[in-house]
Amino acid sequence: MSRVISYNINPNLNVQTGAHKTYFIIKGKNPDIKEDGQYKTPEEKEQEAEEKREKEEKEREDDQYLSPEEIRLKYKIDFGPDNYYYNEREKEFIYYYPQEFIAPSETGEDKYVIFQYCHCVLHDSTPTDFEIHSTIVPRDTFCDSLVYYCNLQVPDDNRKYRVNTNKQMGFKVWFTNYKGERIIPDYFTVFLKLIY
Repeated sequence: MSRVISYNINPNLNVQTGAHKTYFIIKGKNPDIKEDGQYKTPEEKEQEAEEKREKEEKEREDDQYLSPEEIRLKYKIDFGPDNYYYNEREKEFIYYYPQEFIAPSETGEDKYVIFQYCHCVLHDSTPTDFEIHSTIVPRDTFCDSLVYYCNLQVPDDNRKYRVNTNKQMGFKVWFTNYKGERIIPDYFTVFLKLIY
């Protein structure tokens, strides 16, 4: 038998007890892959880089007429339509947590991120010797913030990390090969569970 709760009687009535749980799926792709799935040629990369340099030059000329506040707003990191920012220099992807996860908790309960699985593809294969690293690992630089191996099922929820700060709005993700060198997969999907 189900119970009907009318919010007209008491709009402050909290119907959920216990911790909130939600699945959080993040995706990313190599910026050197075109929409048709093919890698960009060196000529296309050079042309893109030249266009970017010209655009930045023109913007620098225009910036002399802007106030410092306008410049700060103009160069704010753009997360784009895929909800991530790719840092080319560091070969890492930056994501924001969902708003409901970073909002202050009413009960003061601990917040957790649980890593569940990472599907990672490079050159049409799903290698298992790639490692996923992330700043969700709370220990500073322990094994370069290693989370787990890509394309391997995690045996249980032992990849559970506590996030107890409201200052941490997001996290970074990067990948390495068996030599510890940073790599960029063609595309990837990471499955996380958030408890808050």
